[in-house]
Amino acid sequence: MMDMRKMQVPQGNDWWHDAALALKQVSTLRCLEVCRCSGTAASILTTHCTQLEALSAASITPEYELDLESVSKLHQLQRLRLRGANTPLKLINLPALQKLQFLTSLSITNTSPLPGEDVAQVCL
Repeated sequence: MMDMRKMQVPQGNDWWHDAALALKQVSTLRCLEVCRCSGTAASILTTHCTQLEALSAASITPEYELDLESVSKLHQLQRLRLRGANTPLKLINLPALQKLQFLTSLSITNTSPLPGEDVAQVCL
């Protein structure tokens, strides 16, 4: 487990990209907790750290939409916690979560309203 919630990280996404490339090399990393990151940073982490079984990203800043297709590439993911920062986070491609076969815990809070048809597809 790596807890990065209290780390001071530089502004911008270059640091997150470098960190994701380094974390990708840690084959035993199964759980990652981050705080105060951008939606781009969350996408970068999910793209590179495909070995994760648990991901918690609190206080995601809503610079743009967070496409959940990148999260669906975490094939071993069991726990997912996403939380928007002070303003609601806009999520797109919610049905991509159906690809997560091992997902047992899902928490998505402080988001903009989700399209009803997307929620219905995930629940089926």
